[in-house]
Amino acid sequence: MTELWENTIHPQQDLQAAKKRIAELEALVAERALEVVALQEKEKQYKTLFEGTPGGLVLSTPSGRIISINEGLATMMGYTMDEFRRNLAMNSTALDFYLDPTDREPLLDHLAREGVVKGHELKLKRKDGSSLHVSVDMRTLDFFNRPHILSTILDITDLKQAEAALRANENYLRTLLDSAHVGIMLIDANDHTIVDINEFGRQLVGLKKEDITNKVCHKFVCPAEEKKCPVTDLGQLVERSERSLLDKDGLEIPIHKTVTRLRYQGRDLLLESFVNIQELKTTQQELRQAHDELEDKVEERTQELTRANENLTRINEQISQEIKIRKETEAALRDSEERFRSVFENNHAVMLLVDPSSGRIEDANPAAANYYGYPREQLTSMHASEINTQSKEDIEQELRKAKVEIRSHLEFKHRLADGTLRDVEVFSGPIAVNGRILLYSIIHDISKRKRMEKQLTELATKDSLTKISNRRYFMERAYDEIARSRRYNSPLSMIMIDIDYFKAVNDTHGHIAGDEVLKAMTKASLQTLRETDIFGRIGGEEFAAILINTDSKVAQDIAERLRATLAETHVQGDSGPINFTVSIGVTTMTAEDETVEGLLKRADTALYEAKRGGRNRVVIFK
Repeated sequence: MTELWENTIHPQQDLQAAKKRIAELEALVAERALEVVALQEKEKQYKTLFEGTPGGLVLSTPSGRIISINEGLATMMGYTMDEFRRNLAMNSTALDFYLDPTDREPLLDHLAREGVVKGHELKLKRKDGSSLHVSVDMRTLDFFNRPHILSTILDITDLKQAEAALRANENYLRTLLDSAHVGIMLIDANDHTIVDINEFGRQLVGLKKEDITNKVCHKFVCPAEEKKCPVTDLGQLVERSERSLLDKDGLEIPIHKTVTRLRYQGRDLLLESFVNIQELKTTQQELRQAHDELEDKVEERTQELTRANENLTRINEQISQEIKIRKETEAALRDSEERFRSVFENNHAVMLLVDPSSGRIEDANPAAANYYGYPREQLTSMHASEINTQSKEDIEQELRKAKVEIRSHLEFKHRLADGTLRDVEVFSGPIAVNGRILLYSIIHDISKRKRMEKQLTELATKDSLTKISNRRYFMERAYDEIARSRRYNSPLSMIMIDIDYFKAVNDTHGHIAGDEVLKAMTKASLQTLRETDIFGRIGGEEFAAILINTDSKVAQDIAERLRATLAETHVQGDSGPINFTVSIGVTTMTAEDETVEGLLKRADTALYEAKRGGRNRVVIFK
């Protein structure tokens, strides 16, 4: 009876169990539906991110089969997406596409071990046959519980070209410096380590470059003690002043040295230029000694004559003694004059004897006749003003400047016989010749050094293509103007300009045409901006201008006028005129601004908004 009851069907209980099961299934289906919607949304987000990435993206299996690529990679290679897919046929091996077979195994081993590969550089061939220098990052990812490789490919062609240009520029500068007949040395202004030294400087010190660089200059090449640097610690102005240089044996070499502060690649440096004046010092010492001997003899003779007049009772003895002394004195004078004449005639340095009262050139050594290009007879009949181009006021100003700078030489411009002007250093002092006091001058040509100093200044401050301020010099001047604006409470604005689609200009017309666009843009901007505005190139096609004493409204007007002017500017290319436009971001300094970087960042943000808004427009930072 019990068994019969247990095997009997109970409809009511079975119905309740079925309903419960159906409810559970419906809840499970709803949960799965929500998960599917979430997955679809996330897939949509990932797809948007994947397609919108500006660089190249490749998703592949570990075996190399390509799963997906983004449009950024196709554009980078010069294809449309359809062309690129057909080219790869969607079954190509990704590893063969962007990995050299010799690099593949080590990279895959590294990827399997570390899960990531960064910065692998290689060259790809674009659709038009040109080379594309790229950097590849690889990392492993799990998709649907299966391992995949996501490769990011970035175009670094412009970076590599810029690096090559920088290396070429550095090699040119190194050749220029090593060819100079003047010592040049770079020293870190903070820790006083020697950063670089040219060939002339190394020869003077007597050591190889590797034995000099990265050494602290104190008590090594400079006799100054640590913490007593004349420039950084004592605040002295070292410009064409007489100093000492230590050679490899610790001996002091007298030099004329100039020290200039500069900032390069984020470092504060001291640029030292110097020339050896050992020979000049020896010549000056010999001349001073000869002059002192002559003065001593004259004084001695004067005293003897005085004693002779006071002692008339022994006049005969005095006369005899005087004659004897006179002969000795005259012999010494003749010997001294002969030594001076030998030094004067045979010295390679340019030397002149000038009458200080009339300015007439009394004598000139052969080196002077050869240097100025006049026959010696003609040169000694000329007036000093015929070779010295400075006015009387200029000479007096140079005398005052030399006195303030505590230097023993003067700097002038001398005219040669052919009309050429040369920069010279003149060392002068009085000397007695045949009973006359003349001005004895030694002249050194410093034209090459002056040109080199000018070239170094331009290299450090000017952009080589457009000849306007480079980024470093622009930042320095901008800091000065910010400080001046804060001090006088005057308005100041900044604009950033970027040429629209400049890469397309280079790609379509070539980099030479692109350079002409940059120069034309610079010329038109300088003609539009005011003379007081500071204009500089801060990047490839990016420029900036500091608008002095300018509020936001005026800055906007200037920026709009500049945009319109540049929109009408064109460059003649091989295939016709090249037109271009610019986008401009504008910002105005606030009371909280203390750095140039803050202004640049705001102007760059406004520039980015102008780009996003369609380009060829001006946007004010708000």
